[in-house]
Amino acid sequence: MRTKQRYAYLELVPLALMKSRYSFRLYKGLALEASRHKWSPAGDNLVTLSGTPAKIAAWAGFRRESGIVTTSKLRNRVLKFVETDFAALRAFSVSFWEVYGNGRGRPVERFEFRLRLKAPLHHLASAQFERGEHKLKGVGGPDAANIR
Repeated sequence: MRTKQRYAYLELVPLALMKSRYSFRLYKGLALEASRHKWSPAGDNLVTLSGTPAKIAAWAGFRRESGIVTTSKLRNRVLKFVETDFAALRAFSVSFWEVYGNGRGRPVERFEFRLRLKAPLHHLASAQFERGEHKLKGVGGPDAANIR
């Protein structure tokens, strides 16, 4: 890990539940981007990624022999499974939108992925102790006067 500057932890349970082979490849890239940001209680915890259809196809490993990526094939084989395959993730939730360009037929200009970071599990968070007293912070002591 010293030589790798960028890494992310992958959740194993959602990987086993994914139906599309492209979802796993797409998940690796999204998890890497989500690992760069930390969840905060006061923040909006939203990470936005966008890319052209060719770029999204490269992220997912969706290659065509002719080299041309059609948006309909990308939708049917890769993006159709995003909602169901990523539903079991604990670290973040995924949604995406299509941004249309101008012109004849209004082609898809780019896809925009929105990753909403979730709070870490309480099992993984460290307990906060007050110095010298070995008590959990905020636990114990007399009740507040207004709720006695």
